[in-house]
Amino acid sequence: MIRSLYRLAASGICLMLAFHTHAQRIDSTASGEYRWVIKLAPLAIIDPDNTVQLAAEYLFGQRSSVQAEFGYGWNNFSLYNNQRDYRFREVWRSRAELRTYWKRRGQYRTPVGAYWAVEAFYKQVNNREKYTIGRECQSGPCAYYQQIDTPITKYISGGNLKLGFQGKFSSNPDDHIIFDVYMGFGLRFRNVQKPDVPTDSDRWFYESRDLFGTYERGKVTLPNMTAGFKIGYGF
Repeated sequence: MIRSLYRLAASGICLMLAFHTHAQRIDSTASGEYRWVIKLAPLAIIDPDNTVQLAAEYLFGQRSSVQAEFGYGWNNFSLYNNQRDYRFREVWRSRAELRTYWKRRGQYRTPVGAYWAVEAFYKQVNNREKYTIGRECQSGPCAYYQQIDTPITKYISGGNLKLGFQGKFSSNPDDHIIFDVYMGFGLRFRNVQKPDVPTDSDRWFYESRDLFGTYERGKVTLPNMTAGFKIGYGF
């Protein structure tokens, strides 16, 4: 797994360098300036907890900007989960980011160039899960089994330190289409709650699972890696 993370990190760095080289060939001092960028996150559509996700970035001052991001996903939009077992799934996602650009001399006031950023994120997945529970199992084999349907909620929060590059696809000053490519590392905190399931009964509960096994009850802290890109329009 560590080797895979190294490969992913190396690929992300190479991708950002390629975009940076491409953008340096574009005249960044072209006429026109803007402070707002509205973005779409295409990779959020294929995330395990996939959502339709939009972001808005606002540049204040010469080098700093703030970005807010929101997403929502519903059951029929899921690409991975068992539609029968997870038929009430919905996903809420948000991110807040503060970024600083490394501006070149003479660059006009637009959110374009290499940057570093600090990001906080939050995700909540609401769902219902089917269980098969054994009854009267204390003295040996269970006397009988019962199927129940119970709500589950997954909370994820955390933060990342990110490096990225945001640029334009062409040198046309009237072209406001922007790309944003980034990668970063941080921590995530996961808390899965199943309020209707007794905590001392896990040994005789049979949990339905999604492809990634992310609905196991309990709290856990994990390292986090983020990488991706967005497409946006500046104005």
